[in-house]
Amino acid sequence: MIRAGCKDMEIMKTACVARNTVKPIRSELEESNNDYEKVVERKKGKRRSDFLRTPEFVEKLQKKVQEDPSKSCTKLAEELGVGNTTVRVCINENLRYHFYKRRKGQILTEKAQENRFNKALKLLNKLKHPVHNETLWFFSDEKNFTQDQKHNSQNNRCCVRNPHEVPIVAQTKFPAAVIVFGIISSDGDVMPPHFFPKGLRLDSEGYVALMRDVVAPWIKKVAAGRPYVFQQDSAPCHTSRKPRSGCPRTWTTTRARTSGCPTPRLQPVRLLPMGRG
Repeated sequence: MIRAGCKDMEIMKTACVARNTVKPIRSELEESNNDYEKVVERKKGKRRSDFLRTPEFVEKLQKKVQEDPSKSCTKLAEELGVGNTTVRVCINENLRYHFYKRRKGQILTEKAQENRFNKALKLLNKLKHPVHNETLWFFSDEKNFTQDQKHNSQNNRCCVRNPHEVPIVAQTKFPAAVIVFGIISSDGDVMPPHFFPKGLRLDSEGYVALMRDVVAPWIKKVAAGRPYVFQQDSAPCHTSRKPRSGCPRTWTTTRARTSGCPTPRLQPVRLLPMGRG
């Protein structure tokens, strides 16, 4: 019908086929100078991804990933000469690897790690084998909260028609901040959060007043006659000479501090909703 000079619409109606079938065949005939045998020959299909994912290919890909874990799938596909989808499927199904975001952490020297490990052993030993069986442990910490809204540009998105319709997250150069002080006990008792006045910079005198007027009454009320240990974080205004000298007048007993509490998992301010007040 193409040789007879029929148009695409006539061939579609007569052969009951779609135009997407007629047009490629006509184009192939024109490119091959009407070589019908070459056109009707079955095309060689592309190799499937599972055919490419041989043990040798998987091993080669694993070596490249281990050499540079931050390399993207697109770059790996270019180096291996395969498709991007093949590399992704091989990483997920064959290697069982997944891409994760890099996390931030505190730099610890060998001496600091050893010191923290020894203090952790002492703290666990005191918790498991206290001097008195019903000893309560109280942990305290402060945290600065800013009034500016925090957002993650990758996860916090808006579904709108026009990008100009996306609301703006307002930010200030010097955001207003407030310091919150919190205490949590080993039994899960949580002190109501104490908010410091705006613009206050806590010093040793203010810390002694806080211990005398806020912390000591609440701890004695919760302890109700039970022996207790107050474990504070090692901030400069906490470990200075004035709070140490004023401590015996505020507390019944004083104990040497065993360890700081820099890890977020032990910060009472972060654990306020989890305890009971």
